[in-house]
Amino acid sequence: MKSCIHAAKQFEKLETRLDAVVANAALSVMPQTLTRDGLEIQFGTNHLGHFVFIYNLLDLIKETSKRYGSARVVVVASHAHAMYKAVPGDIIDFEDLRIERVTTLQTVADVQASLQRYARSKLANILFARALHKHLQESGQDNIFVNCLNPGTIGTSAATDSAAIPSWIAFLTSSVVRMTSIPVQDGARTTLLLTTDPEIASRKLSGKYFDVGPLAGKFWYGYSWDATEAKLSEAARDDELGEILWKWSIDMMKSAL
Repeated sequence: MKSCIHAAKQFEKLETRLDAVVANAALSVMPQTLTRDGLEIQFGTNHLGHFVFIYNLLDLIKETSKRYGSARVVVVASHAHAMYKAVPGDIIDFEDLRIERVTTLQTVADVQASLQRYARSKLANILFARALHKHLQESGQDNIFVNCLNPGTIGTSAATDSAAIPSWIAFLTSSVVRMTSIPVQDGARTTLLLTTDPEIASRKLSGKYFDVGPLAGKFWYGYSWDATEAKLSEAARDDELGEILWKWSIDMMKSAL
Protein backbone atom coordinates (compact mmCIF):
# COMPACT_ATOMS: atom_id res chain seq x y z
CA MET A 1 0.00 0.00 0.00
CA LYS A 2 2.87 2.36 0.70
CA SER A 3 3.94 2.13 -2.94
CA CYS A 4 0.42 3.10 -4.06
CA ILE A 5 0.39 6.08 -1.70
CA HIS A 6 3.86 7.10 -2.90
CA ALA A 7 2.82 6.79 -6.56
CA ALA A 8 -0.21 9.00 -5.98
CA LYS A 9 1.84 11.64 -4.19
CA GLN A 10 4.46 11.60 -6.93
CA PHE A 11 1.77 12.06 -9.56
CA GLU A 12 0.42 15.08 -7.68
CA LYS A 13 3.89 16.61 -7.69
CA LEU A 14 4.23 16.16 -11.45
CA GLU A 15 0.72 17.00 -12.69
CA THR A 16 -1.86 19.70 -12.01
CA ARG A 17 -4.90 17.85 -13.38
CA LEU A 18 -6.23 14.31 -13.67
CA ASP A 19 -9.16 13.96 -16.05
CA ALA A 20 -9.53 10.20 -15.81
CA VAL A 21 -8.05 7.28 -13.93
CA VAL A 22 -8.59 3.65 -14.92
CA ALA A 23 -8.19 0.96 -12.27
CA ASN A 24 -7.01 -1.91 -14.45
CA ALA A 25 -4.25 -3.77 -12.58
CA ALA A 26 -5.13 -7.38 -11.85
CA LEU A 27 -3.82 -10.77 -10.83
CA SER A 28 -5.69 -14.02 -11.37
CA VAL A 29 -5.18 -17.74 -10.78
CA MET A 30 -2.68 -17.16 -8.00
CA PRO A 31 -1.81 -19.22 -4.91
CA GLN A 32 -3.17 -17.98 -1.58
CA THR A 33 -0.05 -16.04 -0.71
CA LEU A 34 0.08 -12.66 1.00
CA THR A 35 1.23 -9.19 0.00
CA ARG A 36 3.82 -7.25 2.00
CA ASP A 37 0.88 -5.82 3.92
CA GLY A 38 -0.22 -9.32 4.94
CA LEU A 39 -3.29 -9.60 2.72
CA GLU A 40 -4.34 -12.23 0.19
CA ILE A 41 -2.49 -11.24 -2.96
CA GLN A 42 -5.39 -11.06 -5.43
CA PHE A 43 -7.57 -8.98 -3.10
CA GLY A 44 -4.64 -6.81 -2.08
CA THR A 45 -3.70 -6.10 -5.71
CA ASN A 46 -7.06 -6.07 -7.48
CA HIS A 47 -9.00 -4.09 -4.87
CA LEU A 48 -6.92 -2.50 -2.15
CA GLY A 49 -4.12 -1.26 -4.41
CA HIS A 50 -6.66 0.55 -6.57
CA PHE A 51 -8.56 1.88 -3.56
CA VAL A 52 -5.45 3.35 -1.95
CA PHE A 53 -4.11 4.84 -5.19
CA ILE A 54 -7.40 6.49 -6.16
CA TYR A 55 -8.25 7.61 -2.63
CA ASN A 56 -4.96 9.50 -2.45
CA LEU A 57 -5.69 11.18 -5.79
CA LEU A 58 -9.20 12.33 -4.88
CA ASP A 59 -8.17 15.91 -4.08
CA LEU A 60 -6.60 16.28 -7.53
CA ILE A 61 -9.58 14.58 -9.20
CA LYS A 62 -11.98 16.94 -7.39
CA GLU A 63 -9.90 19.98 -8.33
CA THR A 64 -9.83 18.86 -11.98
CA SER A 65 -13.61 18.45 -11.97
CA LYS A 66 -14.03 21.92 -10.47
CA ARG A 67 -11.64 23.68 -12.86
CA TYR A 68 -12.33 21.80 -16.09
CA GLY A 69 -15.94 20.65 -15.74
CA SER A 70 -15.65 16.94 -15.04
CA ALA A 71 -13.44 13.97 -14.24
CA ARG A 72 -13.83 10.21 -14.39
CA VAL A 73 -12.92 7.08 -12.49
CA VAL A 74 -13.26 3.77 -14.32
CA VAL A 75 -12.91 0.49 -12.44
CA VAL A 76 -12.33 -2.66 -14.48
CA ALA A 77 -14.28 -5.43 -12.75
CA SER A 78 -15.49 -8.71 -14.25
CA HIS A 79 -18.52 -10.91 -14.81
CA ALA A 80 -16.60 -13.30 -12.55
CA HIS A 81 -17.88 -11.33 -9.55
CA ALA A 82 -21.18 -13.20 -9.87
CA MET A 83 -19.36 -16.54 -9.56
CA TYR A 84 -18.28 -15.78 -6.01
CA LYS A 85 -19.87 -18.23 -3.57
CA ALA A 86 -19.98 -16.26 -0.35
CA VAL A 87 -20.37 -17.78 3.09
CA PRO A 88 -23.93 -16.99 4.26
CA GLY A 89 -23.91 -14.07 6.68
CA ASP A 90 -20.28 -13.23 5.93
CA ILE A 91 -19.99 -12.25 2.28
CA ILE A 92 -16.42 -10.97 2.59
CA ASP A 93 -14.51 -12.70 5.38
CA PHE A 94 -11.93 -10.04 6.19
CA GLU A 95 -10.06 -12.33 8.56
CA ASP A 96 -9.65 -14.92 5.79
CA LEU A 97 -7.82 -12.29 3.75
CA ARG A 98 -4.94 -12.52 6.23
CA ILE A 99 -4.45 -16.30 5.97
CA GLU A 100 -1.79 -17.88 3.76
CA ARG A 101 -2.83 -21.41 2.81
CA VAL A 102 -1.57 -22.59 -0.58
CA THR A 103 1.78 -21.48 -1.97
CA THR A 104 1.45 -23.45 -5.22
CA LEU A 105 -1.44 -24.61 -7.39
CA GLN A 106 -1.24 -28.36 -7.89
CA THR A 107 -4.80 -29.57 -8.37
CA VAL A 108 -8.00 -28.52 -10.11
CA ALA A 109 -9.43 -27.80 -6.65
CA ASP A 110 -6.55 -25.38 -6.01
CA VAL A 111 -7.36 -23.55 -9.25
CA GLN A 112 -11.06 -23.42 -8.41
CA ALA A 113 -10.27 -21.94 -5.00
CA SER A 114 -8.01 -19.38 -6.65
CA LEU A 115 -10.78 -18.40 -9.06
CA GLN A 116 -13.07 -17.87 -6.07
CA ARG A 117 -10.53 -15.50 -4.59
CA TYR A 118 -10.35 -13.69 -7.92
CA ALA A 119 -14.16 -13.44 -8.03
CA ARG A 120 -14.13 -12.01 -4.50
CA SER A 121 -11.68 -9.30 -5.58
CA LYS A 122 -13.85 -8.43 -8.59
CA LEU A 123 -16.89 -8.15 -6.33
CA ALA A 124 -14.85 -5.70 -4.26
CA ASN A 125 -14.10 -3.67 -7.41
CA ILE A 126 -17.81 -3.14 -8.02
CA LEU A 127 -18.59 -2.38 -4.38
CA PHE A 128 -15.75 0.16 -4.34
CA ALA A 129 -16.96 1.92 -7.50
CA ARG A 130 -20.52 2.16 -6.20
CA ALA A 131 -19.36 3.37 -2.77
CA LEU A 132 -17.03 5.98 -4.29
CA HIS A 133 -19.89 7.26 -6.43
CA LYS A 134 -22.11 7.50 -3.34
CA HIS A 135 -19.51 9.36 -1.27
CA LEU A 136 -18.81 11.83 -4.08
CA GLN A 137 -22.52 12.48 -4.64
CA GLU A 138 -23.08 13.08 -0.94
CA SER A 139 -20.28 15.66 -0.91
CA GLY A 140 -21.73 17.50 -3.91
CA GLN A 141 -19.18 16.20 -6.44
CA ASP A 142 -21.71 15.39 -9.15
CA ASN A 143 -19.32 16.02 -12.05
CA ILE A 144 -17.03 13.13 -11.17
CA PHE A 145 -18.33 10.08 -12.99
CA VAL A 146 -17.47 6.73 -11.45
CA ASN A 147 -18.34 3.57 -13.35
CA CYS A 148 -17.25 -0.05 -13.46
CA LEU A 149 -17.36 -2.65 -16.18
CA ASN A 150 -16.87 -6.18 -17.36
CA PRO A 151 -14.35 -6.07 -20.25
CA GLY A 152 -15.09 -9.65 -21.32
CA THR A 153 -12.76 -12.62 -21.43
CA ILE A 154 -9.65 -11.21 -23.07
CA GLY A 155 -6.87 -13.24 -24.65
CA THR A 156 -3.97 -12.27 -22.37
CA SER A 157 -1.53 -14.36 -20.35
CA ALA A 158 -2.68 -12.98 -16.98
CA ALA A 159 -4.08 -16.33 -15.86
CA THR A 160 -1.21 -18.50 -17.08
CA ASP A 161 2.09 -16.73 -16.50
CA SER A 162 2.50 -17.42 -12.78
CA ALA A 163 5.51 -19.56 -11.88
CA ALA A 164 3.35 -21.20 -9.20
CA ILE A 165 1.09 -22.83 -11.81
CA PRO A 166 2.07 -26.33 -13.02
CA SER A 167 2.63 -26.51 -16.76
CA TRP A 168 -0.35 -28.82 -17.34
CA ILE A 169 -2.72 -26.40 -15.62
CA ALA A 170 -1.23 -23.45 -17.54
CA PHE A 171 -1.70 -25.33 -20.82
CA LEU A 172 -5.31 -26.22 -19.97
CA THR A 173 -6.13 -22.69 -18.87
CA SER A 174 -4.51 -21.05 -21.88
CA SER A 175 -6.38 -23.41 -24.21
CA VAL A 176 -9.73 -22.46 -22.69
CA VAL A 177 -8.84 -18.76 -22.84
CA ARG A 178 -7.91 -19.02 -26.51
CA MET A 179 -11.23 -20.69 -27.35
CA THR A 180 -13.45 -18.29 -25.40
CA SER A 181 -11.66 -14.95 -25.45
CA ILE A 182 -11.96 -11.79 -27.49
CA PRO A 183 -8.95 -9.85 -28.87
CA VAL A 184 -7.28 -7.30 -26.62
CA GLN A 185 -8.41 -4.47 -28.90
CA ASP A 186 -12.05 -5.46 -28.47
CA GLY A 187 -11.58 -6.04 -24.76
CA ALA A 188 -10.46 -2.43 -24.35
CA ARG A 189 -13.52 -0.95 -26.04
CA THR A 190 -15.78 -0.70 -23.01
CA THR A 191 -13.03 0.82 -20.88
CA LEU A 192 -12.26 3.41 -23.57
CA LEU A 193 -15.91 4.32 -23.97
CA LEU A 194 -16.41 4.90 -20.26
CA THR A 195 -13.20 6.93 -20.14
CA THR A 196 -13.75 9.14 -23.20
CA ASP A 197 -17.31 9.13 -24.52
CA PRO A 198 -18.96 12.58 -24.08
CA GLU A 199 -22.31 10.93 -23.36
CA ILE A 200 -21.06 9.76 -19.97
CA ALA A 201 -21.00 13.39 -18.86
CA SER A 202 -24.00 14.64 -20.84
CA ARG A 203 -26.20 11.83 -19.47
CA LYS A 204 -24.70 12.05 -15.97
CA LEU A 205 -23.91 8.32 -15.96
CA SER A 206 -22.21 7.40 -12.70
CA GLY A 207 -22.32 4.57 -10.20
CA LYS A 208 -23.17 2.15 -13.00
CA TYR A 209 -21.99 -1.28 -14.13
CA PHE A 210 -21.55 -1.86 -17.85
CA ASP A 211 -21.19 -5.24 -19.49
CA VAL A 212 -19.02 -5.90 -22.51
CA GLY A 213 -21.79 -6.91 -24.94
CA PRO A 214 -23.92 -3.80 -25.37
CA LEU A 215 -21.11 -1.30 -24.90
CA ALA A 216 -18.72 -2.93 -27.34
CA GLY A 217 -21.70 -3.19 -29.66
CA LYS A 218 -21.84 0.57 -29.98
CA PHE A 219 -19.19 0.18 -32.66
CA TRP A 220 -21.02 -2.57 -34.51
CA TYR A 221 -24.79 -2.31 -34.28
CA GLY A 222 -25.73 0.87 -32.44
CA TYR A 223 -26.16 1.28 -28.72
CA SER A 224 -28.59 2.46 -26.07
CA TRP A 225 -26.88 3.88 -22.98
CA ASP A 226 -28.55 1.50 -20.55
CA ALA A 227 -26.26 0.18 -17.85
CA THR A 228 -26.48 -3.56 -17.38
CA GLU A 229 -27.37 -3.45 -13.68
CA ALA A 230 -29.41 -6.63 -14.06
CA LYS A 231 -26.16 -8.58 -14.43
CA LEU A 232 -24.94 -7.57 -10.98
CA SER A 233 -25.06 -10.22 -8.29
CA GLU A 234 -27.09 -9.58 -5.15
CA ALA A 235 -23.87 -9.04 -3.20
CA ALA A 236 -22.66 -6.45 -5.72
CA ARG A 237 -25.85 -4.44 -5.14
CA ASP A 238 -25.38 -4.49 -1.37
CA ASP A 239 -24.63 -0.85 -0.51
CA GLU A 240 -24.25 -1.69 3.18
CA LEU A 241 -21.53 -4.19 2.32
CA GLY A 242 -19.94 -1.55 0.10
CA GLU A 243 -19.77 0.85 3.03
CA ILE A 244 -18.27 -1.85 5.27
CA LEU A 245 -15.61 -2.49 2.60
CA TRP A 246 -14.99 1.25 2.27
CA LYS A 247 -14.34 1.69 6.00
CA TRP A 248 -12.21 -1.47 6.17
CA SER A 249 -10.11 -0.27 3.23
CA ILE A 250 -9.50 3.10 4.89
CA ASP A 251 -8.49 1.37 8.13
CA MET A 252 -6.07 -0.86 6.21
CA MET A 253 -4.60 2.15 4.43
CA LYS A 254 -4.09 4.01 7.71
CA SER A 255 -2.38 0.97 9.21
CA ALA A 256 0.21 1.09 6.41
CA LEU A 257 1.21 4.68 7.10
